[in-house]
Amino acid sequence: MAITTLYAVKVMADLFTRTATADPTTATVGVLGDILINADSTDANYGKTWELTSITGTAPSLSYNWTLLTADDARINLKIPRAEVDYLAIRGIPFEMSDDTVPVTVYPDSAEDVAAEMVCYLLNYGQYQGRGEKSESLSDRSVTHDDKIHGYPRSIVGTIDRYQRVM
Repeated sequence: MAITTLYAVKVMADLFTRTATADPTTATVGVLGDILINADSTDANYGKTWELTSITGTAPSLSYNWTLLTADDARINLKIPRAEVDYLAIRGIPFEMSDDTVPVTVYPDSAEDVAAEMVCYLLNYGQYQGRGEKSESLSDRSVTHDDKIHGYPRSIVGTIDRYQRVM
């Protein structure tokens, strides 16, 4: 299981306008351009998004036509494993395993959000575009950046508990 999810990344990146606990149907009311995200973590389509692309019919028998958006999904799912590897590299030790009969990785409470922010940074989404820049001058162009840890701004990954191995 990955540290973060498609849903968490889309929440951090603000890639939707509405949430629902199921996939939209032709009866799911909305405004053209609405982007709905499935927020039910038990659903197979958890984290998927749909855009309301047309409304047909006449009142009171309107039909709302939602189109599945997949362009961001592929990019996000490609970067989640990289963010997980980078998270582990920054952390310096593997995560703990539960003591159950079927071992499960136990992540710190903040791990999902930090890994989601790492993915947003890698993909340059919204508020993460240019993240880590402290200042910028126009005359003779000058930019200063936050300190980075494994290529990520400290403001994103600074909360990861870091360990060093003793050899």
